Amino acid sequence: MKQKDYKVEKPAPFYYGGQAVMEGVMMRGRKSVAVAVRRPNGEISLTSQPLASLYKGRARNWPFVRGIIVLIETLALGTQSLLHSAQIAAAEEEENISPTLLWGSVVIAVAFAVALFFIAPLLLTRYLVDPYITSSLVSNLIEGIIRIGIFIAYLKIIGLMPEVKRLFTYHGAEHKVVNAYEAGMPLELDYVRNYSTSHTRCGTSFLLAVLVISIIVFALLGRPSIWLSILSRIVLIPVIAAIGYEFVRFGATHYRNILVRSLLAPGLLLQSMTTGEPNDSQLETALSAMKKVIETDSSQSFPSPSTGEGQGEGETSKCYRPQSTSFFSSASKKQLRLPVWHTGPAGSARMSIVSLSQSLEIDFTFRMLPEVAPLCHNSWRLRL
Repeated sequence: MKQKDYKVEKPAPFYYGGQAVMEGVMMRGRKSVAVAVRRPNGEISLTSQPLASLYKGRARNWPFVRGIIVLIETLALGTQSLLHSAQIAAAEEEENISPTLLWGSVVIAVAFAVALFFIAPLLLTRYLVDPYITSSLVSNLIEGIIRIGIFIAYLKIIGLMPEVKRLFTYHGAEHKVVNAYEAGMPLELDYVRNYSTSHTRCGTSFLLAVLVISIIVFALLGRPSIWLSILSRIVLIPVIAAIGYEFVRFGATHYRNILVRSLLAPGLLLQSMTTGEPNDSQLETALSAMKKVIETDSSQSFPSPSTGEGQGEGETSKCYRPQSTSFFSSASKKQLRLPVWHTGPAGSARMSIVSLSQSLEIDFTFRMLPEVAPLCHNSWRLRL
């Protein structure tokens, strides 16, 4: 009798992430964003707000389009969180941030970045290098090298500032918490401390990818007039950012591949300039933000695994996230490792797997993580 291999289909994962802010961390969840800031008196200020429909709609799952949306989201939410955290950290009275102040700050930040990292390298190359070379390919390559050099020098210089250096340690705290969560570990200090301050989906790696990809994109344009070159350096930024986002996303999901790891290595190495080893106080702040967005996500109405009915508001879910569950299919004896969400009493669970031709039940055990907010799925499909 021919053995059957069983394949369990699981829902696409959601990747939590965030950024460092003044004396704190911002975390972004499925439906909300949370900002945790350490006040001067030592207390943690924790605020949460729902995400706008643009940041959580279907378009955010479309390849390349999602990169542009994430860029807008990062600029808007990041700037808003920084302005809010600055108020809390300075013990100032909390005020609503006006749209004028928010978008004015975004425009100034974008204009500064474009001028420093795109226009300045172009002008330096065009007037100091191009008179001595004839190849447009070499010209664009030199421009790209200058651009990356300016970026690294900029990170090095701002990293010398005490305030920025402290901001970078909160960046490391954010990475440690996300790494621990994605490894299935409890969101507690004793577990989070041991994780790395680098992460494959870090914004630093994304920026480096954008700078490298820009060399290829601009090289395809040749060496047009100076004004057309300046215009291209501005209008093509969203396109380059979209490609860069897909590269980082692909790399993060295929990191076990040796070639992919080698491509991501420069970005991970560069993160040593933008992250620092956090103390326990900073880790606690990052943990507060992460737990808040997970709690908010879990408060949504999810199907019950047993009945298929949604839970009412205020009900307590009995679903937990196991660390890394292993079991054997009865036919093929092939071991499967599944990071799954399911229900059950402490220490064990029974999972019903349904297919078109048969249904079977598999008992397995897992390490309960009750402090991680629940997320339940109605069924797991078994493909024969």
